[in-house]
Amino acid sequence: MFFRDYKANFDARRLALRFEVGTIQKGVGCETRVKPDLPPWIMDWAILYLDGKHIRVKETFKPMMHPNYNQGQRLHFCYQYGATTATDAKGMPRTASDKDTIIRLDLDQWDRPHMHFAGQSHIYQEDLTGSFRIADVEVFAFVEAIETSRQSGCSMQDILFFELKKGGRR
Repeated sequence: MFFRDYKANFDARRLALRFEVGTIQKGVGCETRVKPDLPPWIMDWAILYLDGKHIRVKETFKPMMHPNYNQGQRLHFCYQYGATTATDAKGMPRTASDKDTIIRLDLDQWDRPHMHFAGQSHIYQEDLTGSFRIADVEVFAFVEAIETSRQSGCSMQDILFFELKKGGRR
């Protein structure tokens, strides 16, 4: 994926979303880290609600191998929804503890894709049933799922099509 395409898609999809009155967006955008229009790049975006909850989504892309070095591959993501208990100097919500997290999906360099949900941490794919695949979640699918849950009152399990296996968590 090229940075220009990623950014154009991100900006268009973000602008098409409609949030509750009073919702504030922070850190809106994508930026390259070394050279314009080339990887690596990051995306960091927060949506703050009046009820004290937030969504914060982050992605990091690294360069692909030659001959596609000018394209990026997603290396890391963290998609979080929960209570806003602290913010940084820029007003971005800090990663919440598991007790303040409603749902968080992570792919980081130290661990395979996992979920934090219902007060539990590091729930892996094999600990779930249903069609939901943690590694395949796209940022706007996550944001739209949270919005659907907030508006309808439906559970995240019903919206994302997963259940926790009994005794499946390590």
